[in-house]
Amino acid sequence: MAVGLQALDKSTNAVFNSRKQQVLQQVDLSRKGSIDDYIKPLVECINSNPNSVTTSSCSGRIVIYCEGPQKKKGCHWLLVRHNPVTLDEVVTSLSGKLPTGDINFKFEPFVLHVLCSSLEAASDMVGE
Repeated sequence: MAVGLQALDKSTNAVFNSRKQQVLQQVDLSRKGSIDDYIKPLVECINSNPNSVTTSSCSGRIVIYCEGPQKKKGCHWLLVRHNPVTLDEVVTSLSGKLPTGDINFKFEPFVLHVLCSSLEAASDMVGE
């Protein structure tokens, strides 16, 4: 490898390592405030790899809510679960006094965002 490319690799690694430390030290800004238990082992495995760090994740969730005046702002959350729900939980969340407006039922699947140190590291991550 040429000397210039070695210097570029070291610079890129330093930038990635710095960014990884920032990501790992920042506060979880999700509404839940923590990594979902179902995917914690996967997130820990990815983050233990020196060439990768997770920047966002969700094991999937079921949400029932009534939208506020500005879509997500001011929503009235009736049910939020990151694990399977029973019919009784759904019925209970819809019983009692409900807010006015449309009630939304959403299933959001598993999502995982990973930052890698290089294209090669990303290809290794997805098994290419």
